[in-house]
Amino acid sequence: YLDAMKGIPEGDPLETERELLWARFDLGAFCRQPSQAGAVLAELERFQQGYSTRYQVHYREYRKQLATLEARLKKLGRRVEGLARMNEIGELGGAVEAELPMQYRNLLDRCTLQDLPEELPEVKERPIFREITLQTEAPEREVDDLEGRLGEALQSRLWQLADEAIAAVLNRQNDAPLKALLEAIQAADTMKLAEHFTPEVANLIRRLLQEARLVTVDVRLSDYDGPAQLGDGPKELEEVMAAFRHFLTRKIVEAQKANPGKIVRLNLKAG
Repeated sequence: YLDAMKGIPEGDPLETERELLWARFDLGAFCRQPSQAGAVLAELERFQQGYSTRYQVHYREYRKQLATLEARLKKLGRRVEGLARMNEIGELGGAVEAELPMQYRNLLDRCTLQDLPEELPEVKERPIFREITLQTEAPEREVDDLEGRLGEALQSRLWQLADEAIAAVLNRQNDAPLKALLEAIQAADTMKLAEHFTPEVANLIRRLLQEARLVTVDVRLSDYDGPAQLGDGPKELEEVMAAFRHFLTRKIVEAQKANPGKIVRLNLKAG
């Protein structure tokens, strides 16, 4: 039992107590003084009782945190699906946070309570239940990170869909589902944008962009190869602006060659 205890926090008095108790299980000493065995076993029972109480408190809190995170993640589900559908439309350029839907599903699996009963586990026979130790923590930081990245990705898509050329194409259609999406874009509401991005809307937008022969091409700002340092002198500013204008012109020409007969829009991306 003592040997099977894993995940005790570093420097925790419980670890010292466990080691001292474990050292008292000496068969030779028990043979010489049989009465010592009963005393050590009684000490083990006391230790188990204290550990069990602490473990159950930790388990209850851990399960409560998972329930909170599971609820938060489920509220994000439609937004994650909306982002995934936007990423499937090639005419809108490359995917934004393409790995996020998979990470979302993995996090949701980790936060599910399906295998964690509400009844407190009994750990007097075995010290660990479902591989949960005293150091096991709910992935709150990971959920925070995913939620933040999802918000930034949807904001990026919102700006893109609000682009004058794309908005003009979308406004040609009077379908009710698309109208709700356009209202979300106009209100700069990323939540509604994602939730209204249904499969029907995604197919409609794809068709409209294809009919308009409008395509978005991603351009990484890290590809910029001109001067990047300047002071407050007007000449330096003009030189950098001219170099950047040349860079963008070159990228537009390259995109047009790669997409003959189409109207090209550049989507500038950091990194």
